[in-house]
Amino acid sequence: MNSETTISDLAAAYNRSSKICLFTGAGVSYTQDERFRAPGWRQLLKEVLIDLRRGISLEIVEAEFESIEAKNPDLWAIASNIKNQASNKDAFIESLRRVILKENESVDQYGRLKHRNLEGATTLNAIVALCSEVRKIRKMPCFGVNHRIEAVLTANYDYFLEAAATSKHQASLFKPMTKPTSRIKGSKIPVYHIHGYLPFGKAKKGEDRSTVDVTERKRTEVDLVLDSDSYVRAYQPGSWTIEIIKQYLGNYMTIFIGFSFADVFLMEAIHAISGKANQPTHYALLRRGDVSTELEDMLKMVGIRPVFYDNHSQVPLLLAQVYESALPREGILVPQLEKEPRRFKPAEIWAMLW
Repeated sequence: MNSETTISDLAAAYNRSSKICLFTGAGVSYTQDERFRAPGWRQLLKEVLIDLRRGISLEIVEAEFESIEAKNPDLWAIASNIKNQASNKDAFIESLRRVILKENESVDQYGRLKHRNLEGATTLNAIVALCSEVRKIRKMPCFGVNHRIEAVLTANYDYFLEAAATSKHQASLFKPMTKPTSRIKGSKIPVYHIHGYLPFGKAKKGEDRSTVDVTERKRTEVDLVLDSDSYVRAYQPGSWTIEIIKQYLGNYMTIFIGFSFADVFLMEAIHAISGKANQPTHYALLRRGDVSTELEDMLKMVGIRPVFYDNHSQVPLLLAQVYESALPREGILVPQLEKEPRRFKPAEIWAMLW
């Protein structure tokens, strides 16, 4: 396997595939302005502890976090320790919600990601564009789902991808899938939150969404993978998480985006289905400086081909090439309001989506 897989190779594979999956990690929520960026797992745990210790000096809490980090071997053990610092599980989840969603700052009352969060989130914008199609043009383009995308799998708890589509295209393209009983609605693309999901928690008419009680939220929340114990349970043979990974990665070409591959159990689950008959080849968009020789070897072992880039700002250009590869060179006809359909070139279609 050639580790220097090119974007042309990925585009050709996408063009050959009738259906593909995306697997997204924390990197999809990256923004240039860190104030509006969903935190990585380590930073998230630190901010949860700060939230739990509201009223205590930041220096004292940061020293406490460093002490916890020094005594625990991995991030899941740190999560277990911090969870135990909360008065109860609900208090821990509420802190987690405040840190991840920043509900009064990130998502408006209609479930749309605010412009300041979407602006500069180049990878998130590109994924929404890849999952969309231009259906028709009225005064503005109207969007639907890209039917080549079978599903999105994500290890993220947050609602950012779903909210970004609602904000960017004024269309609900995704359906969060959070448990075995979840059902796909209409033509939406299912988004499988394999480590659990913190729902939007839409308020009733006239109600401040930030005051929605935790007991109401728990009706739609599934068990979150919050600590070592829940992490182990999530990857037990036959679990929902394992079955979703087997179902999609075992049958569909998958593109990993914004993914670090640091999750040991997840990599074991991917390895368990690799090498089987008719196993599709998977691809990962990775920044060159973030990839060690050991990671390259591990990806090769599980059948994932890395496609390297040098800067996160290049991701939209890469996904544009992938998307446009499946469109006819002469373009596609798009219906227009009170006008004859017009033929748009692939680059023009992507420009509207982007």
